[in-house]
Amino acid sequence: MIKLPTITDHEARQFLEEKKIYDEIISRITEITGAEDKLQLADYFGCTVSSVGTNLRNLVIPDDWIKKLIVEKGISPTWILHGKGNRNL
Repeated sequence: MIKLPTITDHEARQFLEEKKIYDEIISRITEITGAEDKLQLADYFGCTVSSVGTNLRNLVIPDDWIKKLIVEKGISPTWILHGKGNRNL
């Protein structure tokens, strides 16, 4: 039998909060790019669908995604990451 690691209630709550914040950031990114799925995100950011899937599964937002939105769309990094302040630089 395989014994799975246990997590505490605190760890579970922390993960859920991080996931909520991550989902909000992804929501802002998809709003900016107009992407409706992983394929469209991959096309916009010039990466593979597999890469997008891995990032989404691991709650990762690559730096180059943020940089591209800043440079090409003039979007404020504070707005992308926190949803606060002006959307545009």
